[in-house]
Amino acid sequence: MRFNNCEYVKINKIADLRAGYQLRDRVDPDPKGKIKFIQVGDANRETHQIDLAKSDLITIDKAIEYGKYELHGHEVLFLSKGSKPGAFTVPGVSDWVSRSCHVIPMSHFLILESDKSRTYPPYLVWALNQKFMEPAIKASMKGSGIPFIAKSDFMDIKIPIPSIEVQKKIAELSALRTNELILAKKRDGLMNQLLEALLFGQLEGDAADAADASVAKQKLLDEYEKYKDISPEDFQKELRKL
Repeated sequence: MRFNNCEYVKINKIADLRAGYQLRDRVDPDPKGKIKFIQVGDANRETHQIDLAKSDLITIDKAIEYGKYELHGHEVLFLSKGSKPGAFTVPGVSDWVSRSCHVIPMSHFLILESDKSRTYPPYLVWALNQKFMEPAIKASMKGSGIPFIAKSDFMDIKIPIPSIEVQKKIAELSALRTNELILAKKRDGLMNQLLEALLFGQLEGDAADAADASVAKQKLLDEYEKYKDISPEDFQKELRKL
């Protein structure tokens, strides 16, 4: 698939690439550590974001050239190793930097620092995760065991680059869609809790427990009603809260 009125540009023309840090030895989490170490499990594929709340704080004894690996908040990460490659933003980096921590991704990630005069980072994340990019990404993958994309091959992948204004609009709509999915998932979770509460309330024999169950059910009903028939205007307000 190709898009009209849109330039296709190699990634190396719009972004500088670095590799994440490769740990040689096992390192256990350290609550007093000064390195926030991003691993594959911290990547949320629904939101296409890295969840820094999940990533471990660690201490590495050997000296590290932090400038080669650390993030500052505007970078995009691309998971280049494994069967499910993908791109992610990393919200919340500045909060950890303000605590004198270094935010560093593992070597499974490539770090993209894009040319802001030509690209909008959230758009890059959106584009790299779309189906129209899958053929180019899969064609660049190597390895019979754990597949991977070499940095040099990734740099040669071409990506559609519309105007900055269009990129920002696409990213904004994508964010709204993601938040819509989050709200829908929350609504479905509330409904499941409600159904379970109704079931266990029917099975409950003790009067005090039954009263507690009744209160819990009402809270769930009230919460569910917020999302069940929400108006477009109120829905937009809920999106802005996320």
